[in-house]
Amino acid sequence: MFRSLYILLMFLLPFGLFSQMQITWQQCYCGMESDLAVDVTQSGDEFLVLGRISAALSGGQVTCTNDDATWLLKIDNIGNIIWQKCIFHFGGHKMQKAIGSDYYFITGQTISEPYPDVLNLYLSKMDSSGLIIWERTLGNIIGIDDYHFFGASTNDGGIIGSVLIFSKGGDITSWYGGYDGWVIKLDGEGNTDWDFTLGSQNVDAVTSVEQTMDSGYIIAGYGMPDGISGNITTPSYTSSGTDAVIFKLDSLGNVEWDKTYGGSYNDHATRAISLPDGYLIAGGATSDDGYCEGSGWHEGYYQTGDRTLDTWLIRTDLNGVIIWQRCYGGSQTESVSRIFSTSDGGFVIFGSTHSFDGDVIGNSSNSTAKSSIWIFKINSTGDLIWQQCIGGFASEDVNGVIQHSDYNYTIAGKMSYSPSFDVDCSNFIPASGYNYWVLGISDTTVNINENKTGLNKIDIYPNPVYETLNIDFPTNYNLTQTSIKLLDLNGRITFDFEPLSYKNQFDISKLNRGLYILKIQSDKFFITEKIIIQ
Repeated sequence: MFRSLYILLMFLLPFGLFSQMQITWQQCYCGMESDLAVDVTQSGDEFLVLGRISAALSGGQVTCTNDDATWLLKIDNIGNIIWQKCIFHFGGHKMQKAIGSDYYFITGQTISEPYPDVLNLYLSKMDSSGLIIWERTLGNIIGIDDYHFFGASTNDGGIIGSVLIFSKGGDITSWYGGYDGWVIKLDGEGNTDWDFTLGSQNVDAVTSVEQTMDSGYIIAGYGMPDGISGNITTPSYTSSGTDAVIFKLDSLGNVEWDKTYGGSYNDHATRAISLPDGYLIAGGATSDDGYCEGSGWHEGYYQTGDRTLDTWLIRTDLNGVIIWQRCYGGSQTESVSRIFSTSDGGFVIFGSTHSFDGDVIGNSSNSTAKSSIWIFKINSTGDLIWQQCIGGFASEDVNGVIQHSDYNYTIAGKMSYSPSFDVDCSNFIPASGYNYWVLGISDTTVNINENKTGLNKIDIYPNPVYETLNIDFPTNYNLTQTSIKLLDLNGRITFDFEPLSYKNQFDISKLNRGLYILKIQSDKFFITEKIIIQ
């Protein structure tokens, strides 16, 4: 059917079609060795950026130390440093704003009292000036593994943290053998509410934990459970590879259900978010059988013969039953860092890619050994709507993301060279190693105004369009002094035509794919309409 008033809020660009996301500002920050931004959070109109630096050599923007440290920056909304602070008694991994207050939580690692000789989990609360309000060292006298530190704010003003463990005692109530995932819930004053361990006698891990809409928690991770030992009730699909492991807890840390998903090779879950009717789980898959059958895994292999990793998304109902699951990526490796729901029922996924094929178009890296930031949008049923690579010819990656709206995000991660393609940092110092990279991105098309007056009498179809654009005027319409123009986003006129009949067809097959503005003007009206060429 003809669609006269087709208003595009999403821009459908399958098979390598791209979004209209543009970098609105960016800056990098560094010492003279490798530095990594691990998270970013909003503080009023400004941002707090958390990371770790190796500052043995003087130089760059680091002014608070000449040693390794956690480096906390406060920057304005275009990237200028307001203040910086170096902290030496913990390594920061995650930072979140406390819910319902102007405080912030930091998750990391530390060797501190009451376990001063071994590495343990670090959780703290600070104000917007970087002042620590309270801090806790959590674990035991044996210590924890230096892997999978995660934290999230909770609705009661507290924090929930997680890490990989290999013993019990101290703050750790349970351990099932091998490596297990451990979760601990603190209130807003730093007091322990409860703790929970996920595991079996094999290797199992928690990679993230988020609060759900019913005030419970959804835990994402991976493991090789046998279905007998520990508390993971279903075994791995095979004993030779890891599966994604998901636990749903109530508000007090009691298990409501658990699931494993995977195939014959190595698969895992990284993040999960709560939805009104279920969950979206994000992770990685190398399998194409079992729970991954039909996912569309993009075949690829390392020189060792091991399979490369796709981003794997699983949509479930409230009980963890799979509604759909799908792989995204190319023949090299992709990973996922953050996932967000959007107001149209879809999702935006932030991660990294090493691929130059499959779903991935526009990767500017000069080698498959180097990564670019990869962002893609899917609809509610998992169809790829658009994708975009952001980066230069070296390596870039994303760790922290703030969603301001469906069309506006702030990203923190790393870069290693500037200027190069999308990377253009005035602070960059050659030979400085990896830098913090913080940038804002926005969809620049959402503010393009459309004048729809008169469109109810004119049929413009199809939209999106592949080869032929049809513009039909009513038969009683006076075509005198009417012009039709199609402009690209730079304002260049791609065609200019005066209609000679009521039905008009335009061959647009030779135009580049993307967003255009159609203008129809006469002495009676002026109409503008967004047109997508696929």
